[in-house]
Amino acid sequence: MKATLNEKEAELYRDIYEATTKTINRFGSTPPMASITVGNNCQLPGSPKPGSIVGVELEIPENGKDAVAAFLKHFCKKADAQCALLVLESWMSCPTPEQAAEYKRTGEFPRPSQDPNRKEIVMFSLQRKGQAFCGFVPIQRTSLGIASIPEVAPELDFDNSEGRFSGLLDD
Repeated sequence: MKATLNEKEAELYRDIYEATTKTINRFGSTPPMASITVGNNCQLPGSPKPGSIVGVELEIPENGKDAVAAFLKHFCKKADAQCALLVLESWMSCPTPEQAAEYKRTGEFPRPSQDPNRKEIVMFSLQRKGQAFCGFVPIQRTSLGIASIPEVAPELDFDNSEGRFSGLLDD
């Protein structure tokens, strides 16, 4: 059976996607963000009751991404997190068929930031213990550079990829 989001996770994703759409439309980009739901065993300062959603706007310098990922993983563990939803602007490599064949042959794939065929995207990664769901949308820009993303949120697909921001809730 294919893993799916539960009702609360789907609602969190829809709300965050809508907020991201408005932010990009207004400011031209979105800051890296993490929304983390914590379980009933955690009481955060200022929260009205156990179990909260904590929004974290992240300042991620290029050379500090591993440190930020380690901090988020530590926070999720200490806060008894049930779910984490990350929103990150990123580059995605889009090789031509010829380039893809060459990359497969050599085993060398360029970093997306240095790939001339890259696309600017917003990635959404919803994680729970042992499972992750991921989706992305291209950032579209007008000739004047005004950015937007589609109004309709993409489906999040079950994803067990590895990367610095994966496995935030895993031990």
